[in-house]
Amino acid sequence: MNDIMLSHLEDFSRGNLSSNSIVSPDEKISTTDTDIDSIAIDIQIERDKAYQQGYADSAREQEDRWKSHIESLQTVHCNEIADNRKKFESCTSDFISAAIKDSIKLLSDSFEHELIRILAPFLEVEISRNAARALAACIVDVFKKGECGTIKIHGPKNLHAFIEQYLGEYSPMVLCEDSNQIDFSTEISGGIVSTRLESWLSDVKKLLEVK
Repeated sequence: MNDIMLSHLEDFSRGNLSSNSIVSPDEKISTTDTDIDSIAIDIQIERDKAYQQGYADSAREQEDRWKSHIESLQTVHCNEIADNRKKFESCTSDFISAAIKDSIKLLSDSFEHELIRILAPFLEVEISRNAARALAACIVDVFKKGECGTIKIHGPKNLHAFIEQYLGEYSPMVLCEDSNQIDFSTEISGGIVSTRLESWLSDVKKLLEVK
């Protein structure tokens, strides 16, 4: 009985089922693994793309942030340099201005001192001549008013000829005597007439010593 049933089953399998229409369990499993691998590959590709995109976005954002930070630092640095330049220029300007003023004052003082030193001898000679001229005019005026005898004048020898020139016709009636002082002195009608040149030159010398 069992043999008969097995025989019928074999015939059934041969007649109704072909080898091409039956998919073995191994083939189904293989097809399923291929689909899974394909899906896994697609997911990995998407992950790689997403990673690359995220990395690029992050790098760009980081670069933009650093650029902004660097620009901000450069702006602050430039502003500090500009402020320091203004302070330096202001301090330099004040220093130069003060130095120029001091130099001008020093040159002015030095020039004034040198000018006085150079002009002092000329002033001395000119004032001495003016004093001699005034004294000669005074003596001439005395002679014109009346007889007064011989008049003696004490003064520097280098101005005797100058006095005689201004005395003119009255020159023979005046006796000039040498003096170690630059002042002129003479006795007229009982009174002594004297200049004050020594006092003036003393003031000039004091001025030179102060300078």
